[in-house]
Amino acid sequence: MSGIVSNVTERKRALIQMRDSMTKLEVVLDNIADGIVTLNKEGVVQSINAVAAKLFELDADDICGTKIEDCIKLGGQSLSSWGAVADEFLRECGVITPSGKEVAAEFAVTEAKLMNERLYTVVIRNIVRRKLFEKEILNAKERAESAARSKSEFLATMSHEIRTPMNGILGMTQLLLDTPLNEEQLDNANTIMLSGEALLTIINDILDFSKIEAGKLELEAEVFDVREAISEVLDIVDGKSVEKNLPLLIDYPLDVPHRVIGDAGRIKQVLLNLVGNATKFTAEGNINISVRDISDKQPLSNEQSGNRVCLEFRVKDTGIGIAAEIQNELFESFKQADASTTSKYGGTGLGLAISQKLVHIMGGEIGVESELNLGSTFWFRLDVQVDTTSIDPIYSERFDKVNCCLLYTSPSPRDS
Repeated sequence: MSGIVSNVTERKRALIQMRDSMTKLEVVLDNIADGIVTLNKEGVVQSINAVAAKLFELDADDICGTKIEDCIKLGGQSLSSWGAVADEFLRECGVITPSGKEVAAEFAVTEAKLMNERLYTVVIRNIVRRKLFEKEILNAKERAESAARSKSEFLATMSHEIRTPMNGILGMTQLLLDTPLNEEQLDNANTIMLSGEALLTIINDILDFSKIEAGKLELEAEVFDVREAISEVLDIVDGKSVEKNLPLLIDYPLDVPHRVIGDAGRIKQVLLNLVGNATKFTAEGNINISVRDISDKQPLSNEQSGNRVCLEFRVKDTGIGIAAEIQNELFESFKQADASTTSKYGGTGLGLAISQKLVHIMGGEIGVESELNLGSTFWFRLDVQVDTTSIDPIYSERFDKVNCCLLYTSPSPRDS
């Protein structure tokens, strides 16, 4: 009689350690926040943790060995078919439980190979709370937007109602100024007129701002002459520039298109804000308004074609300048350089905010370059369509009526 005796102590110890490791792994997998399901290439469940089983309202032992579609419905989608395109991707889907309840879930699918077998690991996260939170945020956003629209509509209505009698006051004051008045009466009437015009400017700013905020501002597309638009702006600021002895220099090269299609009124409004500010904040020196065609430097935002150009308007002054740290805040609503600016120069702080919104609505951009005590240059760029139906002669007669110097250069220094 013969036999073989072998020591299996180490083998038993290894098996015990393996069982302990498997038990620990199962405990970890059953207690993590996400559900985990392992499928083979046929979509048969190889393993499932307790979180996933609870989410699907099924017993883990009943699911293993069955096709996933026989146990779980995913709102018309096939979980096993995801394996064909699995490459660490995320997908949101509603899980329909046996009780008929639909649970929002997020699935992350990854592919792995074990020996010669292809497996798919599906990590499932219950996102019901997240979806509820997102819905609450969306509802809060919609309520806030509705409240903002209501506020803007109220301001627009009130501004319009106030502007009507204000125009009547200004009209009657002008009639009063046209009558014989003594020196004191004339001074009082002029004060009424200046105060009324200042108030009307504020009302118009609030009305425009409210229209923009309420999304009720509509742009027009009309043929106009950019030089004509500039001259009309200068007609308005001419009195102030003459009073302060500030020459207005207009630099408009001959090769820059001047008859374009766009919203002339809104472009003039932006120019008036910028030129008006330059006049207000400049005590001595001059103000330069220049226009350039920068199409070769600035890609057109719309579909590029042969009759579209990008025009850059620049308003440069020799005024008080703006500190670098507050330049980014200038285009915020009701914002000025500092409190002393408001008290000394007046204004609502809406002009630049309105200008920025108008330029953005027209598809352009706006900015500022400035140094404290060295003046400022405000610029904006717009893509416009050139009107080629008519050709005008060199334009200068309107500029002769105002306190300005018209500079024509040809060609424009595009490489500068």
